[in-house]
Amino acid sequence: MTDMSDSQFPVVTEGAIGAATVQTVHARDLHRFIANRDHFSTWSKDRVKQYGFVEGTDFVSFSENSEKGAPRIEYAITLDMAKELAMVERNEQGKRARQYFIECERRAKGGVDPAAILNDPASMRGLLLNYTEKVIELQGQVEEMRPPSPTTAISRTLSLRHASTKGSSHAGSDRGSRRRMRGAKDMADID
Repeated sequence: MTDMSDSQFPVVTEGAIGAATVQTVHARDLHRFIANRDHFSTWSKDRVKQYGFVEGTDFVSFSENSEKGAPRIEYAITLDMAKELAMVERNEQGKRARQYFIECERRAKGGVDPAAILNDPASMRGLLLNYTEKVIELQGQVEEMRPPSPTTAISRTLSLRHASTKGSSHAGSDRGSRRRMRGAKDMADID
């Protein structure tokens, strides 16, 4: 028999169980990792019955073809169910599996240790970059939502007046519009 301490931990993925999307593990991978000597189908049926796990809440079953092509029943189990199954094995692999699942759950919940980030320059850079991008995005949204300033409104109005009087044949209209523009600029400098 191979040394199971070198086996890979079961892969944790997101899957749908019931109406929720949760972290799941393939029960067969857990069975292999914890080195239980019972046949998988016997082990899985016994554990479901013995510990009162509920299909649709704690696990989902599905059919999948084996390496030999024969259909077999597989189970995607929640991380909580996987932790409990690992704990009841009462062996070193069960303990390792349980600790691994707890760590996966902690990471998924976003448990951030501020001291660890402050001591790791790469993590700190990543965190600062993330927040900087969020600030820039929010500043852009604020600029889009901001009403035009009075200076901008006056400049637009004067530009429109200037354009409409430009074609006028009145001798003094150009001087008058220049005076108005200067007056608007002086008002803008006051703000």
